[in-house]
Amino acid sequence: MDRKAHMLLSGMASGAGVIYGAQLLKVSTALEQLSIYVVMGVVLGAFAGTVPDLDIAVRGYTDPNTGERYPMSKDYRYALLIYFPGAILVMIINSIIKWKNGGKYAHRYFTHSLMGWLIFSFGVLGVALGIVHYYPDITSYMIVYAFAGVVGYLFHLIADMLTYSGVALFFPLSSKKYGLLPRVMRGKNNDGITAFYLLLLIFLIFAPMWFLFKE
Repeated sequence: MDRKAHMLLSGMASGAGVIYGAQLLKVSTALEQLSIYVVMGVVLGAFAGTVPDLDIAVRGYTDPNTGERYPMSKDYRYALLIYFPGAILVMIINSIIKWKNGGKYAHRYFTHSLMGWLIFSFGVLGVALGIVHYYPDITSYMIVYAFAGVVGYLFHLIADMLTYSGVALFFPLSSKKYGLLPRVMRGKNNDGITAFYLLLLIFLIFAPMWFLFKE
């Protein structure tokens, strides 16, 4: 999936997750305050959803038709800034793996693995806990910050597992790429099948709200 699709899905998942969490944990907060948390979740989750693609986006983009070189897009720059500790940890390890293997493992390997997701998550959680230690009054905001990062990144992997290429989920233990469906049922990056799966995922994310709030 392309950058915009990832940002849409990851943002939706993170925002919905904030609502579910507040409801299931019986967190009593004013609607206005909850709305702020949800918006934070959507925005932060959207940027976190671009982090796995830093394995190639950090080098910028070359137009295959004209050969013109473009710098890394602003979305990726913001993602790198917002989730700097976790993103840097993942990128350093990814660079070491590529260097030791002569650049063999490029896209959808370490940054798209469970190991990469865990390392990113620990980095983000570590920063959130460190900030809370010195500024306990913003604990709730840091919880949303960390949650959106973890969920946004994870949903990037889920989305890519619905595409033809899949992801190396268990890298570096295995370089085999996995998908959620048989390859014949998966779509290409931006075709109609992929768009259908994207819409289906968004529906599944929000459908449970009907049961939570029907009363």
